Amino acid sequence: MSKRVVKHKTAKFTLEPDGFSIHTIELSMGISYREFQRIKDQLYRQQEQSGGKPWIYKDSCGIYVCLLFSGHGINSIRLEHNQLVGTYYLRMIVNPRKLIDPRASYIGILPPEKSSVKKLKKAFSKLFQDTVFENNINAYQLTRVDLCTNIRCNSNRLFRELVRVLRKLPAPPKYERRFYKHENKKEANRYNKHYLRFHCETKELVIYDKTYQMRNGNLVVGYENLPEGVLRFEIHCERDYIRKLEKQFGTDVTTDMLWRLMQESERLIVDHFSRCFSDARFLQMDNLTDTIMKSAFKEKNKTAMLELVDHLQRTQSVDKALKKMERAGYSTDGLLDRFAALELLEWCENSGLPPELPYNEQKKLLEPLNALGAEYKIVGNGKELFVKRCRIAAYPVMWSENSELLPGGTISLGDKLLKVALPKADEIIRTKLFLV
Repeated sequence: MSKRVVKHKTAKFTLEPDGFSIHTIELSMGISYREFQRIKDQLYRQQEQSGGKPWIYKDSCGIYVCLLFSGHGINSIRLEHNQLVGTYYLRMIVNPRKLIDPRASYIGILPPEKSSVKKLKKAFSKLFQDTVFENNINAYQLTRVDLCTNIRCNSNRLFRELVRVLRKLPAPPKYERRFYKHENKKEANRYNKHYLRFHCETKELVIYDKTYQMRNGNLVVGYENLPEGVLRFEIHCERDYIRKLEKQFGTDVTTDMLWRLMQESERLIVDHFSRCFSDARFLQMDNLTDTIMKSAFKEKNKTAMLELVDHLQRTQSVDKALKKMERAGYSTDGLLDRFAALELLEWCENSGLPPELPYNEQKKLLEPLNALGAEYKIVGNGKELFVKRCRIAAYPVMWSENSELLPGGTISLGDKLLKVALPKADEIIRTKLFLV
C-alpha cells in the first residue's frame, strides 16, 4: 500500500531596503477668491499657449484638476471651492520620492533620512520657482500623510495564498471595510481581491498586493503568473490625526513634521496593525472542523461554529460570513462575534485553547465594575482577585463557562462580556452574591 507524501512549501518574507517611511502626502493651502481665479485663469492660458493634450480640466464635482507636473511627483493639483462655507483651497497630492528623483521606482518610498527632507524642500522650490504656485513647501499645511512599508515574498504561490487569506480578515474595532467601486463590477471585484481598506474617522489601514497594482494597467500575464510579490502596508493619516501628532511632536512646520513622521513611521505602522489584527495561525478546513468537534464547547455552540467555518470557506471575509449567519437566525452577539471568529481562526493544530489571562489583565478588566455601585468592591492580593471574600476571575471568551479550566467556587466572567457589557457583568455578580 502506497504511503501519501505531504510536501510543505516554505517562503521567505523580507522587508524592502527602504524600511518604513512616507509614500504620499497631501499639501493644502487656503486661498482667496481672487487667488483662486488668478491661478485658474493663468493655468488655462498656459495650456492654450502650449497646445497638445489638455492637462487641466473641471471634474464632475466642480473641482479644477491640474496634471501639468504629474511626471515630477506631483500626482495632481486641485483648486476647490467649498460652497457651503465659501472657502477656497489649493491642494497637491505629492509623491516625495518621485519629486526628488522622477526615475525612482513606483515601489520606492522616501528614504528615512533627514537629508531626504532637505532634498524634498529643494526639489519643491525648484519645480514651482517660476510658476503660479507658492514654491515654499512650509507655506502649505499637511492634510494627509501615507506611512508605509513593503514586504517581499520569494514564493509566488504562497504569496497569492496569503493575499487570499488576508481578504477574509474582519474589520478591526472602530473601523469599517471599504471597497473599490467601479461601473464595471468585474473590474471592481478584481481590484478588491488584492486590496483591503479599513476606514475610521481619522485614519485608514490599507493592505494590498503592490505588484498586482503596478501591472494592472497593462496586464499581459495572469494574476497567478506574476513574479514574486510585494505586499504593501499603509496608514493613511488624515488631518485630525495629523493635528494630534503635531501637538505630540510640538511643531506644525511641514518639513519638521515629515522628518518626525519618518522617524516614527515604524512604531506607528507596527502599533496600529498589531493592535488591529491578531497574530493568527490559519488552519485548513478539515483541521479546523476537527478542532471544533473535539473542543469542550456546548453542542449548540459547536453547531454555530461549524456553520461559521462553512460560511468562511465560501465568503470573502469574516464580516460577510457573520452577516449571512445573522440572516439565517443565528445570534452573533456572543461567541460568534468578529473577535471570537478571529480567535476561532487562530486555534493551533493541537486544539489548544487560549491560555489563562494574566493577573494584571484580569484586574484591568474587572476593576471598572467597582464604579457601578457601593454594594461590593473587587480587590486583589497580587495573585488572585476577590469580591466579598469570593474569588472572581476573567477568562478568555473562547473558553466555555463550564470549562474544567475554571476554578471551582469562583465567579467567572468572560473577557468579551467585561469589554462590551459591564452592566450585564454587574448583574451576574449581584445575583451570585445574593444582592438582588
